[in-house]
Amino acid sequence: MSDIEKLHLVLPEEFPAVASLAFLRLDLPDPVEGGNKQYKLKYNIEDFHASGRKRILTFGGAFSNHIAATASACSRLSIPSVGIIRGEELNSNANRVLQFASESGMELHFVSREEYRRRSDSDYKHFLQKRFPDAFIIPEGGTNSAAVRGCEEILSEETTFAKHIFLPVGTGGTISGIIRSLRPHQKAHGIAVVASEETLRSVITELSGDNAVDKWELHSQYTYGGYGKTQGFPLQFINHMKTAGLPLDFVYSGKALYAALQIIQQRGYNPSECLFVHTGGYAFMQ
Repeated sequence: MSDIEKLHLVLPEEFPAVASLAFLRLDLPDPVEGGNKQYKLKYNIEDFHASGRKRILTFGGAFSNHIAATASACSRLSIPSVGIIRGEELNSNANRVLQFASESGMELHFVSREEYRRRSDSDYKHFLQKRFPDAFIIPEGGTNSAAVRGCEEILSEETTFAKHIFLPVGTGGTISGIIRSLRPHQKAHGIAVVASEETLRSVITELSGDNAVDKWELHSQYTYGGYGKTQGFPLQFINHMKTAGLPLDFVYSGKALYAALQIIQQRGYNPSECLFVHTGGYAFMQ
């Protein structure tokens, strides 16, 4: 686990009640394979080796950290990989993420948004399994029971001081693992970065367990227009924090930290009892 870093923050005047905050820097030392991806891929790759299949197939959007992390890990481990990418108008040189994945050896297949929406359907997965019979399929974002098992290892004795644990939520796997490993006095606060509250709640409830519903809260009002969108979001906040030595991105960590600071202040939480889990996500945003 990465070290806990307590930062004395120089924040905008709107956050006078938060002078310092503890961060769990999962993004260190590797901004690509690090973050929450190292935990989500750990047991998925173990399961791949046990399956006897020859390559890994997974899904992602044009700026998917999961695609980049999977491509990097597979390259390092000499595992062939396939990425099903949302956006048939794209190509392997469309942006730095896709270029990195391609250069890492991932075979990219670009599909329409309509087809991509079928990625969780059993008949579509059966179609892909027939097309790639030697492939071990990992869901979008790496979120499945193996990922949750890995994310149960994020918290440790070092994090027991925190009563309130904040983190960004995309597909629900990371927070589900964290919920399953919470101590009795702790609560997880997920900051949704996608505009699909009902789906997220369903996924988190299923993966974390029905008896854990009082151990977590999903804050869905901070998406700023949806995934990767910044309608009304103060981008200067990200620039400010980068200058202060804390790299963030506008998709995950930037939105989530800005929201966490608002929640801590509005609810009167003691900042010394709060922890922000930095899940990475900025490697290709700098």
